[in-house]
Amino acid sequence: MKLNKNIIQSFIDTNILVYSVDISVDNRSFHSASLKILRPSEREILYLSTQILSEFYAVITSSSAVKNPITPIEAITRIKRLSQMPNIKVISVTDQVQEKFLELLEINPVKGSKVFDMLHLATMITHKINRIYTFNNSDFDWYKNINVIVPQ
Repeated sequence: MKLNKNIIQSFIDTNILVYSVDISVDNRSFHSASLKILRPSEREILYLSTQILSEFYAVITSSSAVKNPITPIEAITRIKRLSQMPNIKVISVTDQVQEKFLELLEINPVKGSKVFDMLHLATMITHKINRIYTFNNSDFDWYKNINVIVPQ
């Protein structure tokens, strides 16, 4: 995809999507900040990977992960809507992403669920995306070529 040089390209972490539908009182500020990020803009393209969408579905439909889970049907509807937004592009995990993923694991051999952040990072690097919106900045701060943005 060829983009205008003035258009910002940013990756969206799973927690941004989760908080965008989480309307619990405890997370109101995260909810509001997430909605601002997802709002369509002509100046920015937001990238989601198929892995991010899978994680979003798993979290938002699980009562052990969120206070107010949504139904699988509602989660599917939300994923379809996200995928249709003009400022959002969904990218797949390719062979090149897999190669970069393994390289990153050799550099920083994480354990457990941290492996998913490595896959996100590999996706970003492969697709030349150097910004990520996340509320978990410590997940990515070890890799200095990525600009981690915590929404306010």
